[in-house]
Amino acid sequence: MNHHCRFTLYFRMALFLAVVLSTTSGGGARLCCEGDKWLKWNNETRGVYILGLVQGYENGRHEGCEAALSEDRDQFIKMKTCTRSPGPDNYKVDHIADLITQFYTQYPNQRFFYIQEVLRAITRSTKPDPSPEDIQSFLNGKDRNSVKGRIP
Repeated sequence: MNHHCRFTLYFRMALFLAVVLSTTSGGGARLCCEGDKWLKWNNETRGVYILGLVQGYENGRHEGCEAALSEDRDQFIKMKTCTRSPGPDNYKVDHIADLITQFYTQYPNQRFFYIQEVLRAITRSTKPDPSPEDIQSFLNGKDRNSVKGRIP
């Protein structure tokens, strides 16, 4: 196994463990409170976390599409979801981090929501620049029927 493949494997394992450890606990209850953890991080850590989530999602989607191609080429060609989308640029990462920070700051009683859930609410919003109120509405089920199919 070459150095690049080994690095990719270790990165995926670390990302998987980070997600599993941050979203599970003994009796199926939520760990509290990811929002508090987010607010303690500096901007660089927040950006790396977002990039890791997005990269993990994109890599998993790409591998799923590759597996579909090997199984049924005709079906794969019909699937529009298998086109590779570009990851977020630095502006978007910083902007998304700011939106997450605004949400957790404005709604301290909502800090039990996982960071990934808040990120999903932002990226699936029908609005290009959702407010903390829009994010809160989505997370509480009021806006889930009108979502875009974006990542993650």
